[in-house]
Amino acid sequence: MSIFVSKDKLRGQLTAVASECKPGPVIVHSDLLKVGIIDRMKLREKICRDYEDLLLDVFAGRELLIPTFNYDFCRNGEYDLATSPGQVGAFSEYMTKRHSHLRTRTPVFNFCIFNNQRFNRDEVVNPFGEDSAFGKVRSLGGSVIFLGASFDSNTFLHFVEESVPIGYRYLKKFKGCISEDGKDSPWQIDYRVRPLESGAVDYDWERIQANLREEGILNEAPAGHGRVLWYNSGDLFDFWIDNMRAEPLYLLTDNSRRITRDLYKRHGEPLTLEKVEQRGA
Repeated sequence: MSIFVSKDKLRGQLTAVASECKPGPVIVHSDLLKVGIIDRMKLREKICRDYEDLLLDVFAGRELLIPTFNYDFCRNGEYDLATSPGQVGAFSEYMTKRHSHLRTRTPVFNFCIFNNQRFNRDEVVNPFGEDSAFGKVRSLGGSVIFLGASFDSNTFLHFVEESVPIGYRYLKKFKGCISEDGKDSPWQIDYRVRPLESGAVDYDWERIQANLREEGILNEAPAGHGRVLWYNSGDLFDFWIDNMRAEPLYLLTDNSRRITRDLYKRHGEPLTLEKVEQRGA
């Protein structure tokens, strides 16, 4: 089976997806090798450049957010926009090397934003709060797209959780420094983490995908040798919020629900850092 895909064919497939998306910004999660190398063999940087050009063409005029997530801040307290590499795939790493000037300043969950007219690049304390990039995408009626990437890379889920807010994760403070253009700024993020107990927060991706498909919220189409999934952020937000009001543990597997209910019995609901980590699990 060929690993190559015609640029014209892929452009046509993605243009059809763009026409189905409501107007607004788009977040694109990607796994480029599952889609294919455009036209011919080339170096990895050129593969990524081809996809950059293609996405900017297809989504011309829209704000385009490429995840450049880097988790090192939670370990060493350091986030340098130019040198902290994107850790969620080759396209993410490429973006941080080539377009660090477009990168948002919030540690861990940051993006390179193209065609930016309405997004603030400034750091926020809660990376999934209303003033985060995720909150802005939702307020602007944007879409989330998975180009070859699997649905379990769906970090918008944590924005929905924060909006409830859920009780099975708890806020933890991470302190450090943001570096840009040789200037350092102390910063802290409040990031909702899962309990350390094995199986405590496992998401039932198969079931929640099936529910979204049944509701006509999650869409799918071919993209090169792979698939592209997409949804409107507002539609998914409303559907999940309704389900989580009826069943707060809606997103979790049956086993995770049992473990979470046991944690609630031991530590109270909602879980907190003081109850779970400082008193021991």
